[in-house]
Amino acid sequence: GANLVITGRNKGKLDKAKEELEKLYGIKVLAVPANIESGADNEAVAK
Repeated sequence: GANLVITGRNKGKLDKAKEELEKLYGIKVLAVPANIESGADNEAVAK
């Protein structure tokens, strides 16, 4: 199996997706609130 990193601008939707993915697939999901159009957010996601 694999773990997953997801990003999104809406923290509520992101958290819901995280919970659903973990429950459905038995994986660890790291949810990072970010706007990938923002250079600063991209750097934060990379860390």
